[in-house]
Amino acid sequence: MSDLMELVDQLDLVVVRADQIAPKETIRKAAGVAAAVRQRWALLTDRVVVALVGGTGSGKSSLLNALAGRDIASVSAFRPHTDEALAWRPADDPVLERILVDLGIERVVDNETMPSLAILDLPDMDSVVSWHRAIVEDLLPRVDVIVWVTDPVKYNDPVVHREFLTPLVPYEDRLVFVLNKVDQVSDADRDTLMAHYREVLERDGYREPPVLPTAAPSEEAARFGIDDLARFLTSKIDAKRVIVDKLALDLARTAREMAEGLGTWERTGLLPEDRSGRDLRDRVGEHLELLRRTADPMTARLVSVDAVDVDAVAEHLTRRAELGAALASVYVEALRFRAERAQGA
Repeated sequence: MSDLMELVDQLDLVVVRADQIAPKETIRKAAGVAAAVRQRWALLTDRVVVALVGGTGSGKSSLLNALAGRDIASVSAFRPHTDEALAWRPADDPVLERILVDLGIERVVDNETMPSLAILDLPDMDSVVSWHRAIVEDLLPRVDVIVWVTDPVKYNDPVVHREFLTPLVPYEDRLVFVLNKVDQVSDADRDTLMAHYREVLERDGYREPPVLPTAAPSEEAARFGIDDLARFLTSKIDAKRVIVDKLALDLARTAREMAEGLGTWERTGLLPEDRSGRDLRDRVGEHLELLRRTADPMTARLVSVDAVDVDAVAEHLTRRAELGAALASVYVEALRFRAERAQGA
């Protein structure tokens, strides 16, 4: 089974059939993972989709213009300035168009110089605490990279770190940090600021945060670090493989966790093997005490009553075993999918 979506279909089928067999919370979690994997797979594209995110005056629009090599985003000294999202993207990519529609981005400019990149310039963020993190968390399923743009004045804002960046540590593989406007400080101060910014991010919980210094060209300053940033972002095309591998791992882990919730991870059956061919109903009646002692919670509720419905227990155990086998298949095939991709990389 080479198609990851076939595994999602199989997990969805297990979820549907697991009612009254698995705990509700286990079913809900598995359904959520299947939906998330399906959504992320649908939004994969051959381009690296990047979102520029930052506070007022961080220079996101100037940074985008520098990457593009021309003025495509409006720049002003008045703050906040960027009040409408802009996408600099390759044309004729239906997946990208869907992403932009989902995000409500209507202003688009064709990217003909770096066709592997699609960069979204979002409105300036003026109220970090109330809605910034929600915006970024909403973006994460749709984009490959979030570039957090700051400057030598605001990089150590404790509110930004406490309310915004620290909660996003679980997504660290998708975040890149840009210290913009480094032309405003000396070379020695720039190195000191870079080291301190990394230290602050590590205190937030980021393990090896990528921090890149940049400066957009202007009448007062030369272009700095723009080409390094462009190379870094285009190299993130490899992130596609990482993302797909993670989706497969999510499916494998979910299948195992659901099997554990069913009580089928260690063993599919609850009753001792019987090679005589006796009916399962007869065996349930014979081993009721064993079932009461060893059953998972969902089976235990059927055998803990005074008058046990032997037929219902037999049907439950049959469905339980079938679901356990299906989950084992998802687990094995998801890991095989990752292994095959690793060999072909």
